[in-house]
Amino acid sequence: MNSKFCSILAAKEGEPIYGSAPEKNAAIFLPVHKTMWHHISAKEHLESFSKTCDLNTTISLFKHPLIVFYSPNEQTGNYIFVSDPSGIKSFSNSGSKTEKEVKYIYATCTDGVKDACCAKFGIPIAKAFFKKCIEDPFAISFETSHLGGCRFAATAICFPSGNSYGRITSEDVPLIKRSEEDGLIVPTLFRGNIYVSEIHCWVMRYCMENFGYVPSETQTQVVKEEDRFHIKITTEQRHEIKFNLLHRDVQLTLFSGCSNIESGRSTTRTVYDFSHSDDLLR
Repeated sequence: MNSKFCSILAAKEGEPIYGSAPEKNAAIFLPVHKTMWHHISAKEHLESFSKTCDLNTTISLFKHPLIVFYSPNEQTGNYIFVSDPSGIKSFSNSGSKTEKEVKYIYATCTDGVKDACCAKFGIPIAKAFFKKCIEDPFAISFETSHLGGCRFAATAICFPSGNSYGRITSEDVPLIKRSEEDGLIVPTLFRGNIYVSEIHCWVMRYCMENFGYVPSETQTQVVKEEDRFHIKITTEQRHEIKFNLLHRDVQLTLFSGCSNIESGRSTTRTVYDFSHSDDLLR
């Protein structure tokens, strides 16, 4: 092996990052530098928050709640953020709502305890996001514990979109932030979206690359036929985009983490190729 970092080896192996984002119905993300406050708050949220608590009530209204415990410091105080695609809500550590308005959160994995790649490649990205967000009163950035996909480090998840990115460099950070604000994605770095199916993640990537457009799942019709998916998208302007996703299995060596690089094992990844079918109608 000519590297001790799994993300470098995975990139050399050519493993695609598309479709590698975990799909979540609910999750709690803790900062990588956890304090006693985070442990206590997480325990309270999971076990003993009152049913009448604002936080508890709000969480029940979210379809896919992602709970983010933000690192407390002198400037921000102790905050909990609840997010799904509809937006972000802010709470104090007591569970009561706050007036803090946050439109975007950028969570970068820097968990070197879980995997060395996340610290080596993630810390510079977290710093780059922080520099961009310090200029923006409606955006925050923080280092988080394990996000999954260490071999794609540096990795980050953006809220409220749920877009997940991998193999990020510092130069990519402004583009990711701008894309999030415009409701778009960066297809070359796009791992997927944690709120939607793997197939739709591939659809999002294809449409962004070819049409500069990111459709929602409700705009997308998927029909499976043997080894392919027939896709039809109806845009808000009532245009139709049609194409096929063709199933293909790829054999590769999986470097799942820096601690077991020498035991990299052969695995099969399913990827999809695209073929046109009346690209744009009406």
